[in-house]
Order: sequence, then C-alpha cells, then structure tokens
Amino acid sequence: MELITDWSEKKHTLLKYAIEKLMPANQIFGIKVNEIKEGYVHFEIPFKDEFVGDLFNGLWHGGILASIADTAGGFAVGSKLETNLYRVNTIEMTIKYLKGSKKKNTVFAEAKVSLWEGKMAEAKIVLYQDRIDDPVCTANCSYIVLPTKSKT
Repeated sequence: MELITDWSEKKHTLLKYAIEKLMPANQIFGIKVNEIKEGYVHFEIPFKDEFVGDLFNGLWHGGILASIADTAGGFAVGSKLETNLYRVNTIEMTIKYLKGSKKKNTVFAEAKVSLWEGKMAEAKIVLYQDRIDDPVCTANCSYIVLPTKSKT
C-alpha cells in the first residue's frame, strides 16, 4: 500500500473506506459507517445468524458486541490523527452488558473520544438497537497511539 500524502484533507473518507472495505474482521461484521468526524464515529452492524450467542433466547454474543465496541472506539481515536503514520492499539477495555441484544435486530455503535493525552486516548462507546437512551451495553476503552512500523 502506498503512502497517503494528503491524509489531513481526506482522512475521514479514507477511514470510512478502511473500516468498511479493508479490514477483514469488519467485513465479517458487515460494519457500515453512518458518520465519522473528528473524535466521533457512528456504525451500524446488521444481524447475522452467526452472531447468536444465546440459542435459547436468540441474543447476540457478548464477544461480538465487545469487538464492535472496541472497533468503534479505536476508529473514533483514529479520526483525530493528523497523519496516517500512526496506529491505534487497545490497552484496556471495560464493558457493561445492560440487557440482551435481540436477534434479527441491527446493532448501532456510537463512539466518542473522551480523553487525549499525548500517546494515550480513551473513548466511550454505546451500543444500542432501538434507541441510544436504551443501550444494550456501554464500554470504556483506553488506547495507545504509536508510530507505524517502517518496512525498511
């Protein structure tokens, strides 16, 4: 992949493309970016039968929800980067499962950067199905921002 030289002008368009088209896990999830701006992302993830974690009640698997929350938080942090010469790595995640997420319903993820201190960042994430004020889970994630390793 070639170095992107006009990152600051096109970063949100490029991030949307990377989220939806370049990351294999995100393609499995079927993540669709609804909005991306400085320090903020909003995704939707349509239900797939493979996401069921509770066969008796037909609820989404908690690990899938955690992965979605981590992805949303990481890209909210990534949306604040001034250049594509850095990567965002998760260092800690806390998730609270508040209620079951219903089978067949889309999950929405909203992530906002809540702290940016040097190389460290934090994001608050809400996952919901019907209304954002009635979340299925919330998460707080901490990230470290590091230079991309050179291939030379």
